[in-house]
Parts: sequence; structure tokens; C-alpha cells
Amino acid sequence: MVCIVNECGTITMGKYEDEQLDDIIRRDPRYIKWLREQDWAQADKDFMEATDDIKLPPMMLWFGKYKGMNLRSIANIDPGYIQYMKHGMVIRNAELRKELSKY
Repeated sequence: MVCIVNECGTITMGKYEDEQLDDIIRRDPRYIKWLREQDWAQADKDFMEATDDIKLPPMMLWFGKYKGMNLRSIANIDPGYIQYMKHGMVIRNAELRKELSKY
């Protein structure tokens, strides 16, 4: 059986090995979300329970004229840019494509 978090609350594997789960939830919630989606991680009931209510921050763009802004804010000030991203750009990042589909 996989044990992602030990009895001390420390992650036992991966890029955050030997770091506290609570710290990683604050610093990199998307990593925790990714872990939760892995079939092998779902066998660790304690981990799944401890991370059940994680809220992800809004996705921020890392490129373009709205770099550093979240999609919701961009949609409010420039909905045309969201449409351009959806239909005029090749978006290779699956998470960004999924977020754009909400607009």
C-alpha cells in the first residue's frame, strides 16, 4: 500500500519529500490536486481524507499581455481576449484549456 504522508504529516515521496503536507497545501495546491488524481495515490485513504477540501487558487496566466492575472479578471475586463485564447491560439497546457472552456 502507498503511504504518501506519514504519521507526522510529512510527505514521503516526490518533489516535496520530507516536507510537511500543510506547507505544500499552502505553497502548491495544484501539486496536491495532481497527486489526488493519480490512481496509485487514491489507495492512501488518509491522504485522500486529509486533502479532500483543498481549494485551488484561480489560474494565473504566465504569458501574454495579461501575464500574472487570473482568467476571471481577464474575462471581466477583456472577454474578447478569452475568446481569442480559446479559438485563435494553440493551447498545449491541458489545465489551461480546461479552465478556458468555462468561459
